[in-house]
Amino acid sequence: MSDLIGTRMSDDGRTARQIFDDVMANPARGFAVLEALHAVAERHAAKPAEVALAWLLAQPGVTAPIASATKPEHVASFARAVELVLSPADLAALNL
Repeated sequence: MSDLIGTRMSDDGRTARQIFDDVMANPARGFAVLEALHAVAERHAAKPAEVALAWLLAQPGVTAPIASATKPEHVASFARAVELVLSPADLAALNL
């Protein structure tokens, strides 16, 4: 079971996620993506989570992303994300 949850370590002490997940392997890229996310959100007067969901919905083959709402305002935010149209430039900025 530990292999499935990423707790098994390689010989050099890294988890499988650290080896295969590009953001974990390259933290600078992760920060660059976050910076781009916040910039796109600001341009659209949207929350970063809304932009992230809009980006996900713009990916080929994604028809039903899983989003968990624990508060009513989360559902409203999801609805705004569905209506948010990201430009090709926005998508390119987020696809670092």
